[in-house]
Amino acid sequence: MGRTLLAVGFALGLAGCGGTDAPPPADAALDARPTADATLDAASDTSTDASTDTATADGTVDALSRVAFADVQAIFARSCAAVACHGSSRAGGLSLADGDSSFGALVNQASQQVPRLLRVRPGNPDESWLLIKITGTMRTFAECTPGMGTNPCGARMPQLAAPLGADEEGLVRRWITEGAQRP
Repeated sequence: MGRTLLAVGFALGLAGCGGTDAPPPADAALDARPTADATLDAASDTSTDASTDTATADGTVDALSRVAFADVQAIFARSCAAVACHGSSRAGGLSLADGDSSFGALVNQASQQVPRLLRVRPGNPDESWLLIKITGTMRTFAECTPGMGTNPCGARMPQLAAPLGADEEGLVRRWITEGAQRP
């Protein structure tokens, strides 16, 4: 029985990540389900406290308090880089398995689902497809309107794990807002 459950779980994992041929969910509100607060583990909880930010005279954030890409990559490793998702199978043509490939595949790269948007537009989280997928707000784009048997923009990410908590989502948003700096 254990092997059967494992095989079914793996098959569901392969079918559940990044495919755009899946029919739209019965309830489109599933894409915008509320996030559960998740606690960052000690290894990645280095930059989430906004009170550590120190603004310079021109209003920019001090480089010492910037979100490190390593903290964002830790979220990807934990929530996105499963073998059947954005790990070795590269769902949607995107690997988030390691920092070098993640950064290069995200920053200033066109989204496959909405090519007019970049996966990560440094300084603009609201026009970054990565954050749009994490927050589940892709149905606000005309290109993502479900049609007969199609769901062109897929589901909210991560699809096979719990939604990112407010702290994790905020960390990704801050990293993009701060210019999505290279590791």
